[in-house]
Amino acid sequence: MIEHLPQLTPDAARSARTRALCRKALIRQARPRGQRRHGIERAIFLGAGAIYLSSLALNVVRVLIR
Repeated sequence: MIEHLPQLTPDAARSARTRALCRKALIRQARPRGQRRHGIERAIFLGAGAIYLSSLALNVVRVLIR
């Protein structure tokens, strides 16, 4: 059954196109375009942390005053 199937050989042109597309995609991802998004994420994270820490400090002060 298997002996009737043709033997497949790699297509050099197709593999070259695939490598070129992958290189282009990697170069696009390496661009500093995402720097702004990371800055926004960092600001949100730090803001949430500041709110949490100030709330924690306020609760500690409330407990100590009583």
